[in-house]
Amino acid sequence: MLRAAAATHLRRHIITQRRRIATPESIRAVAVDPSGSLTPRAVDLATLRKTTGAPLRDLLNLDIGERTRRQRRACVLPRDKAVLLQLGGLTAVINADEALFFDNGGEERPRAALRRIGASVEFAFQHYKAPAFELAVLEAVLAEVSSSFQRRRDLYEPVVQKQLREASCEFDGFGVDGLHRLSAFDGALMSFEAETRQALQVLDELLASDEDMLGLLLSERRAGTSVDPERHGVVELLLEAYHRRLSAVAGDVAELRGKVQAATELGRVTIDLNRNNIIKRDAVWKSLRRPSRTSSMA
Repeated sequence: MLRAAAATHLRRHIITQRRRIATPESIRAVAVDPSGSLTPRAVDLATLRKTTGAPLRDLLNLDIGERTRRQRRACVLPRDKAVLLQLGGLTAVINADEALFFDNGGEERPRAALRRIGASVEFAFQHYKAPAFELAVLEAVLAEVSSSFQRRRDLYEPVVQKQLREASCEFDGFGVDGLHRLSAFDGALMSFEAETRQALQVLDELLASDEDMLGLLLSERRAGTSVDPERHGVVELLLEAYHRRLSAVAGDVAELRGKVQAATELGRVTIDLNRNNIIKRDAVWKSLRRPSRTSSMA
């Protein structure tokens, strides 16, 4: 049954993608240029394939224009004329003079995040003369994703710590409700940690390949001259800076999750130890609420 359902889903997905390729479909996007301004755009896959030089499978894997909500794999892929990016909820195609940010999953990316990215790009060019537009956009995206993860960590931390304090004060009367709350926090932290680790893995893969780091230098490659192999150091410094920030967030989230798991395990043990008392207490309450035979005869 499961294999048949998976095969049916795959066939439907293939048919849908073929229709999208055969029929040019307008895809909503927001363009960011070196001035930092945001401009609504409408593009299609055929145009994107031509302007990026990327294989069609790479564009389809970004799920550009898809309305279904599903977990998307983080990636930063240097291609012939563009960089394909999917990171921290942002999906973009970055060219040497323009970046397109797409609306995926039926949820429009908050304009505030795009405005921050645009302002960062504008600042990079006006104040410290960024070496290339694509690097300014990449840095702005990494800064936005890192800040977003840090804000989520800062929101989780006091709530989780409060729940842990309440649990530690009530271990004698620790109940199933408290266990369920801790399990819910564990699930949320696990998802958050996985998302952070996935972003770290993307940076790890880029840092491990000098060729990929050089591939991010679109402006220099477009100039037609061979890129100096030592230029990968510019990209490496940028990636390492944000790798440290994301690593710190991942470490904090892992520590929080470890505390939640320890409290959850202690709660399970406490419930197991008190199970007989709970059963006895329930039996007593039932006997008290049950009318006695003598009173019924009277």
